[in-house]
Amino acid sequence: MNYNFYINAFENLDHAKDKLAVVGTDKALTWQQVYDACEKLKALLNGLPNDKPVIIYGEKEANFPVAMLTLINLNTIYVPVDAIMPAERVKKIADILEAKVMINCSSKPTPIEIEYIIDADFNLVKRSKSSLENKKSEVEDPVRYILFTSGSTGEPKGVQITAEALNDFTKWYSTWPGITRDSVYMNQAPFSFDISLCDFIGTFHHGATMVLNNYEILKDANKFLRRLSEYQANVMVCTPSFIYMYVSTPQFNEQNYPALKNYIFLGEELPVATVKKLKRVFPASRIVNS
Repeated sequence: MNYNFYINAFENLDHAKDKLAVVGTDKALTWQQVYDACEKLKALLNGLPNDKPVIIYGEKEANFPVAMLTLINLNTIYVPVDAIMPAERVKKIADILEAKVMINCSSKPTPIEIEYIIDADFNLVKRSKSSLENKKSEVEDPVRYILFTSGSTGEPKGVQITAEALNDFTKWYSTWPGITRDSVYMNQAPFSFDISLCDFIGTFHHGATMVLNNYEILKDANKFLRRLSEYQANVMVCTPSFIYMYVSTPQFNEQNYPALKNYIFLGEELPVATVKKLKRVFPASRIVNS
């Protein structure tokens, strides 16, 4: 099974449906479970306001990327917001968006007041008494999602990514080495950071697998490396500074992690020294400097 972003739909529904699709920090989902969860969330969202962007709140839970995928399918704009973000900033983002719906994938309380709240299992836990107004109109190139950055002023600023832009990225990214249905992505970036799109598109478009890692796992080398070994990840998408922390770790080498063959670096300049260190411990690796 996979999700074809060009036609905005699941396809090959009976193929490898029991294969792992998303390994979150809370649970793991097969492709069939991803499909079922999308259908559940779609049915729920179809009865809620869809004229404003929907906030997805959490940090690397399995249903976080599932919620993203569902909203793309519904042509409803989503906005990923990290649960480690201060409540004041979350409120600013919600106010800018005039958001009415939040999907809280985390185990934390919802940090702001908002009309409709959906929990981590995609159940509606708060419904406003206000009347529903679905005013969303169809446009030629709809906005798929909005990423917020602090900007030069320190205030949240949203960047809108359209369906055409997402499809162009998918076409370009699919030509890179190691991007196949057999890929197992070891995720680093939060979903509010643009490089996480590589894990998201690579997994869902090609019917692959992604292993999500939150801040607690990323700052603990033993936890991170255990997950790397347990799920036999073979693609690492990350910033160069992240991998630099690991190349000096004695156990991080090709002998201990033979499946890890592909490195994709984004978000920062890739220093020559980092490549040389990585090649010494993973001599058979393929490195993409985006």
